Amino acid sequence: MVGVGLAAAVAVVGIAWATGALSGDDNDGAPPAVTTTATPVPGVLPEGVYRYQLTKRDVLALDSTLTPKQLGDATGTFTWTIRDGRISLHQTDCQCSLTRVSGAYTAKAKVILVHWPEKAPNGTTFCQGECIDTLGWSFDGEALSLTPVVPDRQAIIFWGARKPWLKVG
Repeated sequence: MVGVGLAAAVAVVGIAWATGALSGDDNDGAPPAVTTTATPVPGVLPEGVYRYQLTKRDVLALDSTLTPKQLGDATGTFTWTIRDGRISLHQTDCQCSLTRVSGAYTAKAKVILVHWPEKAPNGTTFCQGECIDTLGWSFDGEALSLTPVVPDRQAIIFWGARKPWLKVG
């Protein structure tokens, strides 16, 4: 029972960190964010189409040890569709080995669980073992921010290198 309590406490702290609740400086020294007139519904993951771009510079700033192939897989234009319990990635403008993948998701409050398939549509192995990502999320009416609860470099890069996902549809 202590393990369950400890796991729950770690998850709560991770989610708080991922959503910025533990940050003493909400803007990390950046100018205040532009406010929007759209009113997000609290606790409801906004479905839609989102896009961002990652350059070699963006990715290398987080992990300078990547091989050229890994760097090619991590850069480009990322278009994510979140709809009806499915989350799908379409990557373009890259030298990548995997351009599409889709998984199921569930979302509650400020947490999303993504269940990935073992294989991508092109037959490439996408994940092994427990193929579940747990992320904290926030939405300001225009951009979605997703942060892995267990923030390792590869997960941060995969989920957009902390860039906002701009809603495009």
